Amino acid sequence: AGEMGIVGTLEAYRRRGLVRAQVAAFMRRLRERGCLLSHIQGIPYYYRQFGYEYALPLEGGLRLETRHVPTPPDAPFAFRLATRNDLPVLRQLYDEAAQDLSIHAVRDEAIWRYLLTHTDGTQMEQETWLIQDADGRTVGYMCLPKHHFGEELVVSEVSRLGFDAALAALDHLKTLVVERDRPGMRLNLPANCTLMRLARSLDAHDLGTYAWQIHVPDVTALLRALTPVLERRIARSPFAGLTRDVRLSLYRETLVLRFREGKLTEVANVGFAGGEAIRLPPLQFIPLVLGYRT
Repeated sequence: AGEMGIVGTLEAYRRRGLVRAQVAAFMRRLRERGCLLSHIQGIPYYYRQFGYEYALPLEGGLRLETRHVPTPPDAPFAFRLATRNDLPVLRQLYDEAAQDLSIHAVRDEAIWRYLLTHTDGTQMEQETWLIQDADGRTVGYMCLPKHHFGEELVVSEVSRLGFDAALAALDHLKTLVVERDRPGMRLNLPANCTLMRLARSLDAHDLGTYAWQIHVPDVTALLRALTPVLERRIARSPFAGLTRDVRLSLYRETLVLRFREGKLTEVANVGFAGGEAIRLPPLQFIPLVLGYRT
């Protein structure tokens, strides 16, 4: 995936088509690199003119006040900030948590090392807290970004946690909120993780979410990459063993998915064609294929 960076333009040079030229150059680079997706936070609605659509949750989350966080039982958990020596366990915990998500960022050791040692003073600066049990074994972690929207203490990433560890984590966050004089905590996390489910049970306020704006440079390439997923879905459905050409119209172009005995053998773009049974506005195809509402 490729993310469009921030570009500043002198006021005297605005409204001359520079943004369109920059986006065109960016789109060429996406194709050259074989990127299947492009994502941007960006100006609300603005990037739809360049083929972007809201398709993945972003920001928002749950706001929890400290008065709603109970004192945990005497569960022996300790918390400390991570160092580069903790890279192996962080990678393991992250990879395990990523299994619960349909879409996630891939992090190798170099990326983890950068996040832990080279982000001070940057937009990516964060605290990574380890959660350890009575034997000193690391059972989880959570990340608190320095830069974010709002005044609350924000948690932007968390590993899988058992109930007792999650309750202890909320209690630790409560302590940090008080120490740092914040108005509460905000959990900007996957909706079904343990920490979010626990916060909901404690009367956390749902702030809703914004969304990443997503562009698909080459729809056929994305569908080819999703072949294993599509075949699994077919195998687990009433259409198991499907042998058929499935034609999908995006109005200006038509995609043909050729299934033979449940296997996707080809994805082809046959250009404009009329009268297809399945028709989707092209931008609405993006949230559909990424499972945004399901």
